Amino acid sequence: MGFRESDLDEVHALGRWPELSYKIDQMMRDWRSDEKVARMIAPRAEDPSRQISSIHAAIRLYGYFSDGRHPSYTARETRGRSVEAAPASARALGDGTRRARTAPRPVRSLPSPENLVLYGPPGTGKTHATMAESVRLCLGLQSDDALLTDETRRDALRAEYARLRAEKQIVFVTFHQNFAYEDFIEGREPRPLKDGPGFELVTRPGVFLNIARRASENDDAHVLVIDEINRANISKVFGELITLIEPDKRNGMPNALSLRLPYSRREFSVPANLHIVGTMNTADRSIAQIDTALRRRFVFRELAPAPERLPEMVDGVPLRRVLTAINDRIEYLIDREHRIGHAFFLGEGGKNADAIRATMRDKVIPLLQEYFFDDWSRIAAVLGEVQTQGGSFLRCRMLADPLGRGDPRESWSVLPVFHPDAFARLIGKAVSAEAEALDDLAASA
Repeated sequence: MGFRESDLDEVHALGRWPELSYKIDQMMRDWRSDEKVARMIAPRAEDPSRQISSIHAAIRLYGYFSDGRHPSYTARETRGRSVEAAPASARALGDGTRRARTAPRPVRSLPSPENLVLYGPPGTGKTHATMAESVRLCLGLQSDDALLTDETRRDALRAEYARLRAEKQIVFVTFHQNFAYEDFIEGREPRPLKDGPGFELVTRPGVFLNIARRASENDDAHVLVIDEINRANISKVFGELITLIEPDKRNGMPNALSLRLPYSRREFSVPANLHIVGTMNTADRSIAQIDTALRRRFVFRELAPAPERLPEMVDGVPLRRVLTAINDRIEYLIDREHRIGHAFFLGEGGKNADAIRATMRDKVIPLLQEYFFDDWSRIAAVLGEVQTQGGSFLRCRMLADPLGRGDPRESWSVLPVFHPDAFARLIGKAVSAEAEALDDLAASA
């Protein structure tokens, strides 16, 4: 299967267990799509697909017991157990595939459940960071693992994230103003009666309850991603769950709590292997307005604009200095939560001067319009324009009062073609004599 290790012990010790599990999953998918595919030498069986499933289940159990765990044990029961504490039938599973040990492997306790919110202005890489955190938590990776940090492995990270979503270890939901407790935990929906007119109310589990049940039935780590977590009414959506998601209140933890759900009347507790990762766009709503109860139960990690991740110069455009100047002016005129993220200019958005101009025209300037509620004089200030004149990114005309009673008014618009020295002017650099001549020509036209 492409492993250099001689047995399962070496694979497990080197942390390649998720890779082994993934390869066997792939074999099962290949078999279902094409029964002629064969990658494993194994005794003949009437149903090869079921045989592969059995091998997969056996290897999963091997991993559990190598960690001193069992899928049916709670986290509390797992504490203090060694490999040898597993049932004899389970220990026998490894016969013929494991070397004899003189001492049991140290027990690896379940990771502490994480409640994390990634927050920052638009374009600071929250989507990528969410993928990386979700994959890290599901696979138990270190934060400096190459899959998470190596820019050249972004496609591999996306593929792993997609796989985990397909297997429902990662579930994605977006909060909005109409999102409710009934959508998140459980609610009731009408269902027509089969034997006559009328309807009955049927209890329906919500997004969180579904993933929590799967996590309870499966020892793998699960992650619920809540995009735009600040856009819903947190108190109403989470309800009594706001207490149960605390790490020490999870099932099997020292201060475990459970509650009776209001509609199904079932006892419910949050499993310790369910992590929650939220994202928050600070330009939509200030972090200071977030529910205090949520702030106390989540770790908030800021993702700030990082001009240093951009090239110093692209086709004559001083890209880092441009982004820094824009953000300094936005922070002065509004606040730091409305700055522009570096991701706007990464990849295709900043590959050359034409792409940078398109990003400014189609993304940055419209965002500034939203920030300043179409107050063009402030937009002009951010872009380093000459007030009442423009000339680099914007054009300003003076409109006379048609009634002849008032003062002229400014009329701003985005130039169809930016000035050749627009970015130099934005950062406050002196323009060339040729550029000044072009300005004079444009003014006289």
